[in-house]
Amino acid sequence: MNHEHVIDDLIRAGWIILDASKDEEAAARWKTRALECLTGLLGGDHVYVANLKNFLRRPGRGSLLAGTGILTAAKEELARDSASRSGPMTMHCLRHRQEDVHENRQWSEF
Repeated sequence: MNHEHVIDDLIRAGWIILDASKDEEAAARWKTRALECLTGLLGGDHVYVANLKNFLRRPGRGSLLAGTGILTAAKEELARDSASRSGPMTMHCLRHRQEDVHENRQWSEF
């Protein structure tokens, strides 16, 4: 599994939470995972990480919407430069994804 699949899963999860869930706990877990994963893939100083942190501090659905947009932009950037943009946290992101699949969690329970 590569970073594109991880980011795709996070984007889908964000949309599910936006569309079908008023679960604040699910939104908080999504925010944490999205930030951990993006930081691991791009590094803490990347502009996308800084913007994601900024938006995720805000309450409400707008922060999830902005977060999914930032993840989409990051996915496109990583696709263009995947060979030079992998790090130790990539495996951390993949491990979380594998745990979710292994435990048969639904994204609405994210």
